[in-house]
Amino acid sequence: MALSGTLCPPLIPTRRGCSSRIKAQFVDSDPGHSFEAIREHIFGSNNASANPPPMNGFTQQASSMNGFDPEMVAAYKSLVSKFAPNRLYVHSATSSGATINIPSLLIKAYPERKIFKNLDDAGISWGIYYQNIPSTLFYKNLRKLKCLFNFRPYGLSFKKHAKEGKLPGYVVVEQRYVDTKVEPANDDHPSHDVYEGQMFVKEVYES
Repeated sequence: MALSGTLCPPLIPTRRGCSSRIKAQFVDSDPGHSFEAIREHIFGSNNASANPPPMNGFTQQASSMNGFDPEMVAAYKSLVSKFAPNRLYVHSATSSGATINIPSLLIKAYPERKIFKNLDDAGISWGIYYQNIPSTLFYKNLRKLKCLFNFRPYGLSFKKHAKEGKLPGYVVVEQRYVDTKVEPANDDHPSHDVYEGQMFVKEVYES
């Protein structure tokens, strides 16, 4: 989160107050964002019967929120107002009812129709530029042999195709989701180094 001023979400009744500070670290622990945690944020407890929801549980587990100085995350400072897709829905507009990552379902793969099928039907080219593990392989339809050549290694292909004007009509750029000794993760997700994610966004934007 980038902060440019005072920000405080609604408080639960027992809290005296909260504050926001520009003290976030580039490497931080991953906060709870399970279905249960989000429900607590929205309803303030496990009771989800309130209508409308009070939106008073955001400070349930902490009295202070840390954020980045906007200048420390410059790429998002300029881009955040333009788009913010949710990874769970961006390719198929549904999570199939899943509220958490279920390893057995990820291995089996999600069967729903994806945007890639719509693109094929419309005659629009598409490509996935991956770095280590393409998360799009969690979709069953993309594991078909006919999709093999739509997957391209990012390091060898993306900048070259961008420079030559040969990028497909629809492009997915996959981050590095896993840290290795040779290449750190750059997915901008705790507990990975946000700096790496920012440099990756900059690299793609400038390509």
